[in-house]
Amino acid sequence: MGSSEEFKVPKLEENNYFPWSVKAKAALIQKQCWEAIDPGYSAPMSENENKVNQKALSFLLLSVSDNYLEDIGECEQAKSA
Repeated sequence: MGSSEEFKVPKLEENNYFPWSVKAKAALIQKQCWEAIDPGYSAPMSENENKVNQKALSFLLLSVSDNYLEDIGECEQAKSA
């Protein structure tokens, strides 16, 4: 797999949590930002931790259907989302 290729992760919907979660985890591992989720970071974050957290958080926000944005849209840490 080339470095420019990315996993296609379907948006999280009401009835696809398990396949979405497995694919989202794989994509976050590929993007080298799974550590923002597990174990997650404590505040205050270092500059590098903040970059990784923002990368993971933006991925999560973009990979859920709009009806979940009200629940996670204000999260500042990927692990919380």
